[in-house]
Amino acid sequence: MKRIIFILISLGIVSFKLQGQSFNVDKDTLQRTGKTGIYTFSILKAKLPTQDAKNYILELNPDRKSSLNTSDYILSYKPINLTTLEDKEKISFYLELKEDSIQDRPRNLLLNLTLNDTVKKEKTNTDQLDLHILPFSKVNTQYAYLAYIGTNFDLVDGIKTNNLFFAANVYLDPMPKKTGWYLSLYGNRTFTATDSTQVSGREQRIERINADSVLVYRENATLVRTSVSDNLGAHTSFLWNLTNFNSNTKLMVSASTEFIWRRTQVNSLYKDGVPTDTVGIARPIRTSIIQPPNNFTTYSNEFSFNIGPGLFLSHQTKNMSVRLQVSSGYISEYIPRYKTLNSVLERNYHNQSDVYFLGRAWITEATSGITLQAEVTNTLIHPRPFFSVTLSKAINFKNLGTIFSPITTR
Repeated sequence: MKRIIFILISLGIVSFKLQGQSFNVDKDTLQRTGKTGIYTFSILKAKLPTQDAKNYILELNPDRKSSLNTSDYILSYKPINLTTLEDKEKISFYLELKEDSIQDRPRNLLLNLTLNDTVKKEKTNTDQLDLHILPFSKVNTQYAYLAYIGTNFDLVDGIKTNNLFFAANVYLDPMPKKTGWYLSLYGNRTFTATDSTQVSGREQRIERINADSVLVYRENATLVRTSVSDNLGAHTSFLWNLTNFNSNTKLMVSASTEFIWRRTQVNSLYKDGVPTDTVGIARPIRTSIIQPPNNFTTYSNEFSFNIGPGLFLSHQTKNMSVRLQVSSGYISEYIPRYKTLNSVLERNYHNQSDVYFLGRAWITEATSGITLQAEVTNTLIHPRPFFSVTLSKAINFKNLGTIFSPITTR
């Protein structure tokens, strides 16, 4: 026969059970909310002595091993005779948990369920309830809704005012609920790579000799390719709290997805040319001289989608917000491929699957809103790193709608 004690908490019902002469105790957790909380407990009928019930008193007393100070709570329970349970299905008592001024200390409260034999003058502990008291941890919402506008640190040519960076981030802390959420919409510029390759046989200049022949000047030169990408992206993560280092710093597990459109710009530069030879070739040209450019730029559009698990570290105080995100998983990229068919240049997108890893950091100073952001991402099978560093001004847009409110009310 089972004995069951139900604990009614403000957010739901939790229970622990009696079986025979002992309890099967489930450890219960109470979360402080920053103000005094009152929790209702109920004791139901259980397996009790069937004879001389009037001789037994049912008591509930705090254990000396409890780490919760007696000044922090009030237990409202009066010892009752077992005969009372013959007419009642349950007896309720209350735990009043007072506000804690210190936020970073968990406590526990042990409650002993005792049978007091008034005839033999003996007390027997039948079971013990262990309540785990989590400290009050106020959720910092001043950084929950932020928009950013600023500039990229162009790692190729330095800071340019026309390289606009913007973003909008929504961060819902998982503390009030079991699951948090993070959303980021952004537009930035990432530095991709610089590649230097020695090439030979470049036609540096072509001069016409007559209507049918030309002189071709050749050279060996270093070809430097620099790639940058202007990106529009949408990133979202679901967050589950892993551990709290203190009331301001927490580590969370994340499940992330991200979509990115990249407009990639590849700048090719021939430099340090060394003349090799000059040859005459029968080739008609209309102009007297052709000078191939030493510097030219090409553009392409790319799309990528990634999904994977990761970690999310949040440190938020009244003065500063620091967020660090790392993730790894599957990425699907659509990269343009060009080919000539019947003298027509055609473009097709090639799908390429890979494994990605990503790291992002946001640091925001509360008073000025100045924000430094950095990110790095790469792929494993076809390595292609992307780097970005930005400087921006954060704006809280949670109450942005109030700008449309009337100035005065009648």
